Amino acid sequence: LLQGCLAMQTTPPDSSPSLPSYLTAAYTGLHQAELRQLVRTDVHLDSERPYLLTRATTTKNQRDAVIPLHPSLAAEFSRKAG
Repeated sequence: LLQGCLAMQTTPPDSSPSLPSYLTAAYTGLHQAELRQLVRTDVHLDSERPYLLTRATTTKNQRDAVIPLHPSLAAEFSRKAG
């Protein structure tokens, strides 16, 4: 997982998801369960238009989906990755 950006995993009661986690949810429309299952290889930053690939095994409708990343979210992923 990209630390911080994809950290929509269950958080302890005394902590809260980071701003990048909220941005990922807001910009992609993914459900919390889908966000928790994202892995580094689902994030494609090197393409002409960065995107997330949600795998059929992780989505509610059981279909792969390509979700374009908002430029500011792609920049945040890049910053965290590197």
